[in-house]
Amino acid sequence: MTQFQLAEYLHVTQQTVNRYEISESESSYEVLNNIKNIFNVSAEYLIDDSTDLDAYKVEHKILLDTKEENWIRIFRTLDKKSRELVIKLCKKLSPL
Repeated sequence: MTQFQLAEYLHVTQQTVNRYEISESESSYEVLNNIKNIFNVSAEYLIDDSTDLDAYKVEHKILLDTKEENWIRIFRTLDKKSRELVIKLCKKLSPL
């Protein structure tokens, strides 16, 4: 994933992502949480980059197919109100 792609997911600029990478800037908790979810790692791993990645892999990973990944990408581009509407609709349609 490029810095530009990550920036799009996070709704920040590519320059901001670059500053995170080179430790010139710190992200908010919300951004850190989004990054850890995107890369399926713990926040501890992102904060302490000297650690072994395998030690911080998140367990119980859900594997997504390409269509599901695309839906998530689309969902992440929505504003908060639109996300809430999508969630409500999904809950109404869900048999669970």
